[in-house]
Amino acid sequence: MIKLKIALVVSVLSIKSLLAQEAPVIVVTPENPYSKAPKIIVKPENVLNTLQLEHPRLLLTKNRITELKKQALTDTLLSSYIASVIKQADDLLKKPDTKKHRETLNRELVFGMAYHFTGDKKYYAPVLKDLLNICEKPDWEWIHFLDPSESSMAVGIGYDWFYDCIPDSTKKYLRTRLINNGLIPGLAAYAGAPYGWFTYVRHNWNQVCNSGLMIGALAIAETDPEYAKQIVSYALASQPLALNEYAPDGAYPEGTGYWGFGTSFSVYGFEALKTALGTDFGLSNAKGFNQTFYFSLYTRGTTGLQMTYADVSPKTPRYPNGLMLWAANRYNDQYLADNEHTYLKQSKRVPSPYHVLFYKAPSGKPIDQMPLDRYFNGPVPVVTMRGSWTDKKAAFIGMKGGYNQVNHGHLDLGNFEIDLQGERWLYDIGSDHYELKGYFVMDSTRWNYYRNNSKSHNVPMIDGESQNIRAIAKITKTSLNTTNPFAITDLTDAYKKFCKKAERGIALVDNRKAIVVQDEFTFNGKHNFVWGVSTDASITIKGNEASLTQNGKTIKAKIVAPANAVFTTEDAPTLSDGEKPTKGIHRLFISLNNVSDKQTITVLFANENGASITSNPLSIWK
Repeated sequence: MIKLKIALVVSVLSIKSLLAQEAPVIVVTPENPYSKAPKIIVKPENVLNTLQLEHPRLLLTKNRITELKKQALTDTLLSSYIASVIKQADDLLKKPDTKKHRETLNRELVFGMAYHFTGDKKYYAPVLKDLLNICEKPDWEWIHFLDPSESSMAVGIGYDWFYDCIPDSTKKYLRTRLINNGLIPGLAAYAGAPYGWFTYVRHNWNQVCNSGLMIGALAIAETDPEYAKQIVSYALASQPLALNEYAPDGAYPEGTGYWGFGTSFSVYGFEALKTALGTDFGLSNAKGFNQTFYFSLYTRGTTGLQMTYADVSPKTPRYPNGLMLWAANRYNDQYLADNEHTYLKQSKRVPSPYHVLFYKAPSGKPIDQMPLDRYFNGPVPVVTMRGSWTDKKAAFIGMKGGYNQVNHGHLDLGNFEIDLQGERWLYDIGSDHYELKGYFVMDSTRWNYYRNNSKSHNVPMIDGESQNIRAIAKITKTSLNTTNPFAITDLTDAYKKFCKKAERGIALVDNRKAIVVQDEFTFNGKHNFVWGVSTDASITIKGNEASLTQNGKTIKAKIVAPANAVFTTEDAPTLSDGEKPTKGIHRLFISLNNVSDKQTITVLFANENGASITSNPLSIWK
């Protein structure tokens, strides 16, 4: 019967795909050159051998609740976290129900924790309304498979966490809708249905869809075991493709925004497998995954803003993240726990249910500061350097390499962002609307949009052209945690039409108080070269110096080389055809016409009365 239902779904999805106005363009990114994805093969008949029959069994268990309640009797911090989540639940009771699956998941986590700590069934009613709202939808948008997988997780968690409250007839209804709208389409996807491509790609869709389907299937595994047997087996074979992208050091190819999305769903999947089956079958051992939580820490600038690249929201702060405590427990890393508790307190934000669920007590000892600089290697390598972990006005610079065909990627190899005086001065202006025509056609129309091509980024352009859309850039040399730290990325592939060699170096100078960006290009003929960056600051230019001012603060940019170069500026262009507006964004340029042979372009960024250099600051490269 299950196979027949899957066949029917495949047929329906095939028809829908033919009728779709614009079929998606699927880009299967290459395998991580630093690691080969492990193979995890578990036969369906062996998946449920160790199934925990008692509910709740997904992320949360009765044993865990008992353990936390006991610990809270003497741990005042944990007790305060629990009280905060209960208050959040009480506040949510005053708000209307939702029809959105992501909001449903967030609400049921808050209500669920409050229910299991108090035993008060008042928290059940709003969860039931939310679940029924999801299940009453005629379908869960199978063609956009993130929706049914996330809906499967939301229904699965609600069913599991409130199992003791739900009447048998309602349980049956929820199971039926979960199976028909989520699990059967999921099995159809694994069987080759259109839009089942999440099973073989290496990005966030793989993580979200596999984990969401597993959690939905495990929620009803004792009554409908065949779905869990098949889905868990398929997901275990598929998800290592995406997890392998974290190797070797934890960098996330799709940027810091999608890091939160993809990484969190992987953790949900790991933990659900562990609590329901007693094992995650080695998924959380993926190379680099334990280090990716440090990637999140290091890509936060001294301003508190994340380093942004790819399709992300610009100037986004890093918020407290309870999954740091999951990592602290899983990898026995006390620093992650201490750092998260400290950051949560400093942020003055409320703890999330995850801060309770994955609670690991702080050590109570002063936190040793991490090294100031770090290089994260991987398919899209990133290096960051800073003047301090505690001084919000200290210097920060982050630079990326990678490849321009990465999922959600832009033509931005060598892009950098800087912080000084507590402000982000140069930045990536972020993504555009995903609904724009051809936005995800990676070999053509995607690069017509300003925010995606090189024109908006902090990278050079030659003869008015963006970077090679298939280019790869590696960070080739670093000298970090030294007096004058630096890093170099090889951009030759990005500009191979124009150059024999192209490199960009970044460095901190003047006792880490100032920033240098230096480009060395060897041209293959005469070309027009434009060095450009984006800023929200107002710009005043005087020859080879520019003053950038925002929020009452000013920094200086100075062209150290070439000696005769000058700055120019203009507003970002006015865009049309539905692109996001660029009001308030300014571009700072250095234009060199008819240049040939080898050219060195060196720019110093410093506080208004800061560093001054007259010679090649990166001679240490050699």
